[in-house]
Amino acid sequence: MKTQVTTRYLLSVAVSMIVLCAGARAGPGFFEDFRDGDPADGSPVNWVPVWGWDATGYTLTPEGLEVAGAGVGDLDSNPYIYSDVSIRVQIRRISNQRSGEWASGFAFRWSEGPTGGYWIEVKPPSRFWLGHRDRWRLRSASLPFNVDEQDLMIRVDALGDQIKGWCWPVGEPMPEDPQISIVDDVAPEGFVSLYAWTDGGKTIFRSVQVVTPDEPAVDLNCDGKVNCLDVCTMMQHWGTNDPLCDIAPAPFGDGIVDAQDLSVLAEHITDGGAPLAGDINCDGVVDFLDLAELAQNWLRQQP
Repeated sequence: MKTQVTTRYLLSVAVSMIVLCAGARAGPGFFEDFRDGDPADGSPVNWVPVWGWDATGYTLTPEGLEVAGAGVGDLDSNPYIYSDVSIRVQIRRISNQRSGEWASGFAFRWSEGPTGGYWIEVKPPSRFWLGHRDRWRLRSASLPFNVDEQDLMIRVDALGDQIKGWCWPVGEPMPEDPQISIVDDVAPEGFVSLYAWTDGGKTIFRSVQVVTPDEPAVDLNCDGKVNCLDVCTMMQHWGTNDPLCDIAPAPFGDGIVDAQDLSVLAEHITDGGAPLAGDINCDGVVDFLDLAELAQNWLRQQP
């Protein structure tokens, strides 16, 4: 227990470093998959190196961001502050078999002040934990899968005093009910920080999505525009619980990509890419490929 408290204290010191910066302001919603080649360019956010569990900062790799500690901020390294927020990360943990206690996760609503903040993480072989800076572990769950050597999704919805957490392997359906759920209003707002214990292996964050109630994430393919291509992205995930496309109803979706999500997306469509009539696969050409797509989905219920 002493080791656990000590390492948690290090995380507290680490993430508090960002809060010492002046100019903190409300953060935007965003989707980041680290493919633009520069995590610190402010597009969509600036990832600020911070102390995590046992090391500082991050390394950009072809697979994503290998993280020790990385906070969400602006170009001046001021932290973005979030209150009601949904956070979804895709990670891959690669163990070096030296430790069974190495953790990967993120802090949210975090502050150096008296309210503290929350953290959620996974540990081998199948542990899923939600905790608070000053009160240690608040809730835990045993997952029906090993958290190492496969891609995982971790999602937290924090809305008022309701905090819910899910974890599931990529490619499988998101669980209908959260594995972790708690009513707690001690920490109403704060910043977001990714962390991992590097002594036990490496954690690659492949993507991070932050959704706020006032700003639905509608640029689904992250090209800076909302157009026909985003509609195609939604169609590819129709009827699934894909968190990127599950944008309605407000604030954080309902676990199914359906007409409600398409309606919200349609409200944000710009004129920079209206689809051609009959261009079913959205490649800009009406041809036999569209006919093949139509044949493949003949008589299926689509919008």
